[in-house]
This record gives sequence, C-alpha cells and structure tokens, in this order.
Amino acid sequence: MEENKNYNELQSNQSIFIKTKILDYLNYYKKKENKFKNLVYIFRILIFLVAMINTINLGINIFSENIQINIGLLLSALITFLTTMASFFKFDQYWMKNKVMVIKLLQIRDNFYFDEKSNNFNNERLLYYMEKFNK
Repeated sequence: MEENKNYNELQSNQSIFIKTKILDYLNYYKKKENKFKNLVYIFRILIFLVAMINTINLGINIFSENIQINIGLLLSALITFLTTMASFFKFDQYWMKNKVMVIKLLQIRDNFYFDEKSNNFNNERLLYYMEKFNK
C-alpha cells in the first residue's frame, strides 16, 4: 500500500513538472513570436510610409528641383537600407518558426490537459511528454 502511494506521488510530481515545463515554454515562445511579429510589421509599415513620402516628394513641387531630387535620393537610400535589413535578418521567417512552435506547444498542452482530466496518466504517457521536450 505504501509503495503504491509513493508511486502515485512520484507520478504526480512528474506530472506537475511536465505541466510547468509546457507552460514555461509556451510563454517563452509566445513572447518571441510577438516580438518578431512586431518587428515584421514595423519594418513593412516603415518601408511603405517612406516609399509613400518619397513618391509624394517627387510628385509635388515644394522646394527647388535640386533639393527635391536630393531628398528623393535620401529617401530611396533609406528604403533600400530598411528592405535590406528586413531581408538580411529574416524577421518574418523567425516569426513563422516561433508561431509554429507555439502551435505545437498548444497541441501538447491540450493533449496533456486531456490526459490529466481523463486520468489517463501512466508511465508511458509521462515518457511521451518527456520525449517531446528532448526533441
């Protein structure tokens, strides 16, 4: 009887450990995913706005021609720089990788909760979840 109680406590402790790990990883990857999503949006919107300002600058005669051309060249150089930085660092790819990781972790979490609620925990299921984190 005592042996069975110790086994159940051990299994319960492992279950709590796994649940904590799942939630920790999920929070970590959600934060990373949001960070990269924001970077992607900031770069895309900034490039769009600078291109729009450049088009307006070259289309409307406000300053002398030489000043407008120089401003247009500077804005075009800024667009090139921002586009190069966005493609070099590949923020959109990092965003998608983290989004996929969040989805996988959500699936693991939901399966874990289902097993927990249905009292379907045994050594095999615990090993299954432990292996998920070793990959």
